[in-house]
Amino acid sequence: MKTWTEWQQEERKLMGKEEENQQKRRAVQQLQEAYDTHLRQGLRFVEEVSWQFRKNDRAFLREQTQERVFSLSRST
Repeated sequence: MKTWTEWQQEERKLMGKEEENQQKRRAVQQLQEAYDTHLRQGLRFVEEVSWQFRKNDRAFLREQTQERVFSLSRST
């Protein structure tokens, strides 16, 4: 049977692990938010560029570029 001190030590150990897991979750969430922001900026850039290509009759190049961005995004 564990003593009171052993239970307290185990509780402190578990609380430390819980804090560590919360820090990891926050780091993952920040990374996901950064990725989402980056993806939105990339898509916005492709959309802005597409208007320029449409004006120059080079829509096929825009579509290729857009597909490349989507492909890189999916692979990431």
